[in-house]
Amino acid sequence: MNDRLSMDSVYTINYSKFELSSSGSAAQVPLLRFAGLSSLDNTPQDGPALGVNPALVDGNVTISAGLDIGTAGDQSQEVNIGIDFGFEIDVDTLYVWVDRNLTAAVANSFSWDIYTSPDNNDLSTWTLAATVSPADFGALDNRFEISFPQVNTRFIKVVTAALSPVVPGAGGFPNIFVTEMQAFITASGASINQESSVLNQNFNLGLRGKLSDRTLLGYNLFYNRQETDPGNLKRTQYINGLYLNHIFNETFSSNVNGQRTDTPKAEGSAATDDTYNYNYGASLRADWMDTFNQSLTFSGSYNSASQGTDSQNSIFLRNNAILYRGWSAFMDTGYTWEQPQDGTRITSFVFRQGTNVQPNQKISLDMNFSYKRTQQSGQDFGPNSETRYNIQAFYIPLRNLSFFAKIDAVRREDSNDTFQNYAVSWSPFPDGDLQFFFNFSETLISDNNREERVFGPSLKWTIGSHIFLDMSYNFNTADSDIEEVKSNVFSAELKLKF
Repeated sequence: MNDRLSMDSVYTINYSKFELSSSGSAAQVPLLRFAGLSSLDNTPQDGPALGVNPALVDGNVTISAGLDIGTAGDQSQEVNIGIDFGFEIDVDTLYVWVDRNLTAAVANSFSWDIYTSPDNNDLSTWTLAATVSPADFGALDNRFEISFPQVNTRFIKVVTAALSPVVPGAGGFPNIFVTEMQAFITASGASINQESSVLNQNFNLGLRGKLSDRTLLGYNLFYNRQETDPGNLKRTQYINGLYLNHIFNETFSSNVNGQRTDTPKAEGSAATDDTYNYNYGASLRADWMDTFNQSLTFSGSYNSASQGTDSQNSIFLRNNAILYRGWSAFMDTGYTWEQPQDGTRITSFVFRQGTNVQPNQKISLDMNFSYKRTQQSGQDFGPNSETRYNIQAFYIPLRNLSFFAKIDAVRREDSNDTFQNYAVSWSPFPDGDLQFFFNFSETLISDNNREERVFGPSLKWTIGSHIFLDMSYNFNTADSDIEEVKSNVFSAELKLKF
């Protein structure tokens, strides 16, 4: 290859066989993943749609999927990491792998919001299922283990923010790349004999060529074939994509991209048909100065199936500014229009603004506001409006003690919902081979006046260079107007590495 043309290609094949024999004991069953999804977005409760990210489900836990949650990641937007199961399924645990080992202070600083949705488009509604802070981090496997109350969904995602620079030791982690995501369901309390197998084949091809010093043209091909048993179900998906990046001058730059996804009918299933969809977009970015930039983005999708066609399009103007050292802000205005399969037309006006303030190395504060006004043709009533407020604070008075608080409020014509999450993490011995932690987390949800609390101690002991011991004991309570659940969970895990 010359200096103007480059090519990358990766082929992976994974075979896994799961055998479960359980009688009143618990076991985690891995779930099939049809597609990986991701986006950077500060409004995880709604659209735009998450983009397809094949690297999240290719079975490779060491190669980056292009999502950076280190301090060099996008501090102004949250990272959305999701899975499309292809159909509704029960799930209660998610593993998120990263490309390096993290210190306890860094790993415990991440807060994970779990959202579910029946679809994934620009006007989707995502429901907050739980907030986990902190999540267990397996130092041996470099992965976050996120457990939550069981949900039934086709689409699921976790949302987290990039590592805050105020976290002790954060300076040593400018990059933390997410590499893989896997979902599980816990089978327990019944006699089970189950055997299943999954064969996954993935092929990635990337071509890039410089048309000039200012223009880059690229092509991506992704192929996935998945065979599962029982059911003898075979799924195939092809994704072809083109993109063009061009730099006009020191101020203006642009990119254009298009992608077609073909999903033939699954062999062995009568419930699906051939489908294809197009995703396209174009953006123009203006870097007016080091502390202020703007971007104008148009994006859309067109989907076709036997039931009909639907399309979504949107145009957004984003403004990013660094107002002062430790103080940044953004403001978005946008318009979306959608035509579902039933032939109606849905239009929305969206306004968003937010700010991040870090007055010192111990405090970080995020405040966001959004307003959305939606009109659907054929309605007998006027437009619907929705207003959201979000405040998130992180306080570290000592290197081994941290406090986290988050409040979300959603106001609609017919309902008002509030979500609150509070967490405390204390590590009296943050260094050394033996580390002790105490964590407390409380979530308040206005729906049914639900209150969830998790607290308890945990221990991580590096016995030797090849032996690790993790132990925890958690007290869990979940109270609401309709039920009260209490549980005590003790877990111990001994890891041997050779």
